[in-house]
Amino acid sequence: MLCPQWRVLRTKLGIGMLPLQVYGNCDFERERILEMSTASAPLSQGVGYGVILGVGFFFAISMIATTYVLKRFRREVQTSEMFSTAGRSAKSGLVGAAVVSSWTWAATLLQSTGVCYRYGVSGPFWYASGATVQIMLFATLAIELKRRAPNAHTFLEVIKARYGTAAHAVFILFGLVTNVLVTLMLLTGGSATVNALTGVPTVAAIFLLPLGVTMYTLIGGLKATLLTDYIHTLMMLIIIIMFAFTVYTTSDLLGSPAKVYELLMEAGKAHPVEGNQDGSYLTMRSSNGIKFFVINIVGNFGTVFLDNGYYNKAIAASPVHAFPGYVIGGLSWFPVPFLTATTMGLAALALESNPIFPTYPNRIPEAEVSAGLALPYAAIALLGKGGAAATLLLVFIAVISSFNSELIAVSSIMTYDIYRTYINPNASGKRLVAISHGVVIVYALIAAAVSVGLFYNGVSMGYLYVLMGVLISAAVLPATLTLVWNGQNKWAAALSPPIGAAMAITAWLVTAKKTCGKLDVACTGENDPMLAGNVTALLAPALLIPIFTLIFGLAKYDWQSMLQIRKAEDVDENGNVIVNPQEVLAADEEATFQDEQKLLKRALRIAVAITVFMTIALLILWPLPIYGSRYVFSQSFFTGWVIVAIIWIFISLILVGIFPLWEGRASIVRTVKSVFKKGNDRPAGIVMQGVPESNSASGTATPVKKADQGDGTQWRPPVTMAEAALKPEKDFSKQVDELLPKAEELAQSDLQGAIEKLTVLEKQTRQASDLASTSRVLIGIVTICKKASDWSLMNDQVLVLSKKHGQLKQAITRMVQTVMGFLDETPNLDTKLSVIEALRTVTEGKIFVEVERARVTKILSDIKKEQGDVKGATEVLCELQVETFGSMDRREKVEFILAQVALCIEIGDWTQAGILSRKISTKYLARRPKKTAEQLEKEKKDKEKRRARGEDVPDEVEDDVTDLKLRYYEQQIILAKHDDKYLDVCKHYRQVLDTEAVEEDPAKLHPVLQRIIYFVILAPYDNEQHDLLHRILRDTRNSQVPLDAELLKLFTIPELMRWPEVAKKFGPHLCSTDVFDVEEGSDEKAHQRWKDLRKRVIEHNVRVVAKYYTRIQMGRLTELLDLAEDETEKYISELVTSKTVYAKIDRPARIVNFAKPRDADDILNEWSYNMKSLLGLLERIDHLITKEEMMANIQAKSKKAR
Repeated sequence: MLCPQWRVLRTKLGIGMLPLQVYGNCDFERERILEMSTASAPLSQGVGYGVILGVGFFFAISMIATTYVLKRFRREVQTSEMFSTAGRSAKSGLVGAAVVSSWTWAATLLQSTGVCYRYGVSGPFWYASGATVQIMLFATLAIELKRRAPNAHTFLEVIKARYGTAAHAVFILFGLVTNVLVTLMLLTGGSATVNALTGVPTVAAIFLLPLGVTMYTLIGGLKATLLTDYIHTLMMLIIIIMFAFTVYTTSDLLGSPAKVYELLMEAGKAHPVEGNQDGSYLTMRSSNGIKFFVINIVGNFGTVFLDNGYYNKAIAASPVHAFPGYVIGGLSWFPVPFLTATTMGLAALALESNPIFPTYPNRIPEAEVSAGLALPYAAIALLGKGGAAATLLLVFIAVISSFNSELIAVSSIMTYDIYRTYINPNASGKRLVAISHGVVIVYALIAAAVSVGLFYNGVSMGYLYVLMGVLISAAVLPATLTLVWNGQNKWAAALSPPIGAAMAITAWLVTAKKTCGKLDVACTGENDPMLAGNVTALLAPALLIPIFTLIFGLAKYDWQSMLQIRKAEDVDENGNVIVNPQEVLAADEEATFQDEQKLLKRALRIAVAITVFMTIALLILWPLPIYGSRYVFSQSFFTGWVIVAIIWIFISLILVGIFPLWEGRASIVRTVKSVFKKGNDRPAGIVMQGVPESNSASGTATPVKKADQGDGTQWRPPVTMAEAALKPEKDFSKQVDELLPKAEELAQSDLQGAIEKLTVLEKQTRQASDLASTSRVLIGIVTICKKASDWSLMNDQVLVLSKKHGQLKQAITRMVQTVMGFLDETPNLDTKLSVIEALRTVTEGKIFVEVERARVTKILSDIKKEQGDVKGATEVLCELQVETFGSMDRREKVEFILAQVALCIEIGDWTQAGILSRKISTKYLARRPKKTAEQLEKEKKDKEKRRARGEDVPDEVEDDVTDLKLRYYEQQIILAKHDDKYLDVCKHYRQVLDTEAVEEDPAKLHPVLQRIIYFVILAPYDNEQHDLLHRILRDTRNSQVPLDAELLKLFTIPELMRWPEVAKKFGPHLCSTDVFDVEEGSDEKAHQRWKDLRKRVIEHNVRVVAKYYTRIQMGRLTELLDLAEDETEKYISELVTSKTVYAKIDRPARIVNFAKPRDADDILNEWSYNMKSLLGLLERIDHLITKEEMMANIQAKSKKAR
């Protein structure tokens, strides 16, 4: 039993690791506390504070300085996008280093060493392999995230886009719980180690550890986190390698694998491990090790797949680097816990019988193992104060490297998933940055405060580590299926995590109660309860999701809403878009959206293959043969085991230590040159005025100042944001003004010589980043070629000039636009085609000329169509995915898509036509309500006031999309008619009717009204058709087509229609249109619709009969329907199958029964209703009788009174 008074003393002194262990009696507890309170820590408190504050502030100042350098010399602006996503441009080496750093918690080093101390060599392997598999699996998920939602800031935005608010709220809760648990583990484990090594009070360590990391995260955002992650990873690998070489090569106490092996054999005999083969520490056959492995792998699923920090790394990576980054990170992370624990955990076991060991002659108490002290004790025994300092630094960087990731993760969730989604959807980028900063500060304080509470309540890092799977793993499967399966419905996503978590907590606590008979920290933290809870949490959704899918059906999600997740719009207080050149440069360097999708699909296939291989290798091929054979390591096998771990960590050092420097060498060199280059007083960014959101996506804008072309005209060159932010090093306007006329004159006699002169000047202007001059020179070269009618030379020059190293992108754009203007002046078709081919070659794969490529392709498609090659025209035009072109006007996009659909219809590719047509939003084509006179007057006054204040108020130009709307619905009607979807045809005609041009033109109005009536009648009967039929009947405009309105009304009243009479009265009128045709052969579709009309009349008659008859003779029914008996049976069967009517046919008796059989419940319900009605009538009668009696009594009394 635990002595409460000594627990209080122990807590006040700040000594001993939590949870407080139960030492058999109070005397022992007292002796232990007094011993620990008087014993001196290996390092002084000054060293502890020096590392926490000194190293923390060093990283903070370094990252602040780095952020300043990038802002000043690399033109990076700290927008909300940059703060949360690092510009989406991180490369694979840096992503790999960030993954290693983020996945290396204090628990990774301390807990893995503790597991090794408990179970021997199996512990480090199960810890490392179980957690590496999650990283490899997450690589696949990271690719899907980049492919499905390229603009997402958090994985929760993806949940919201797909499932809506309910599921979003559930996953916000699970995501925040994940981040909170990880943060608490970092602070509790890190502070305990700092306390043990330096004597710094645990509470002080908890509050001071986050200080420096919070500072540089505030300043630099995710990019600062990535950069510090790299430095942390490098330092950590070096310290681990130092420990490994100390234990296995240089130590006087150990010094070789053979010596370590010998001491471990003795330790196994002195205190054998329960559940291990022969009680040895040198075997993979460990029952407790396997239990820990299952708990570990389940919990790690949650902390990877639900931790927004890992999604942030995927979001920060450029699309082509996300997968290799996670593969590098996963492979490089494996030796971190594997070698650390194999080295320090085994060293603790080997040395604890040595007087130099801190706990000698006792073993390390379980409470201190759970708190992670096996690693620092082993380091102190090996290297004294140097080992303590190395451990302190190692744990410190592990804490802050993961803590900064959690800060950004929580900040992203609170900013984008809560604030921007529910509080202020139109928040500016500046506002979002401010919210992110506030969340970082508040979360750091809350996390520290909660950690202090856990410290005083006896909850340690080890307890939290095994508990997290119970609390969060129920959301792993639904979160994964969100990105990989389109069938999961919103109810399965929203309900399975909380229900699964409730089941897991129940299993955990019930198992603990049955195992120990009580519920406390010690009992609930044992392996068996945690195993039950973790396994239940992970597997419960596998049962719940199919159940909810059966109940609510498959979702059949089309992935489109994820693509519509928007980036934040970073604007200043005046509404101007803030340009961040680095973001645009990164975007421009990537392939087009289509190419990225191809790369990501290819990476997905590779990721699946690698993931399957690594999973099988790490979880089956490597460990299971050793486990199944009950093998106890020999000395040579153990030596090889250690050598593999050491070689692996050197490979990790190359992959995440050296490779990121090599990968980013060009950027590093450019930055260094910029720092030491004179004349760098340039603005950190530039604000472009009037940049609409659609343009900002492609990185183009129109600068305010006009540039003179030299010929008396002025043009406003559309420049990329990055180029606008780069000030020309030299202005070549005068040289261009002088050389262009000379070159034009020289070209009349020596065209090649003129081009060579301009080419020399072009190189100078390009290298000086003089956009205006470069554009003029390029235009001049292609213009003199065109004037000389040397079209072949012009094509060659276009190709050569566009491939020049460092060519300015908008200079290329300007040249392409100029050459496009020459297309109408080509002498013949062959020349025109050669110019088009040259332009398509130049523009291929370049985002900044995607619109020009689309327009040239449209011209080529029109030419092919005129030549009769409709299929070729379709293939050329349909390769364009114009809906992804951010710089293309919306109207032009719609026109392109309509042209694609028209070509597909012409060649009969109906499936492709349907897919393409769904890319057009009907909201854009919807009729806009007219503004009232009051609204127009109010807007006019507002404009006048703003102009009086000096504001530039442009006149609004309404985009009339009537022509597009009519073309779109004409195509939709053709597609619906082809598939005989009559109700869809009716709906499309109603949209056509809701057009001012149709309403005001009787010649167009009458046919549309007729077709609305025809196709709603032709549509199969159901609730939607029935409702639409009556709504159309109420339309007063039907009076303009009286005969058709009369036919419509017949279908709305429960009376029989005799088909011969209907055909006689309405047939000639109906067949005068192109909708119906009595004759077979001329128009098969029209004739089929005539037969369908007869079918609808018969079905209407059957429904009428079913309404008035419960039983009817077959002969009488055939007479009423004007059908033969076999036809009558056929139509009744069809209506019964479609559940329109209920009927049973008794053939021997030749009776049709329309009365639906009633079960006992129906009869009782009817009886109950009848009885209730009867009682109501009786009560009414009683009331009336009472009333009459009262009136009679009153009259009698009045007579007597007289």
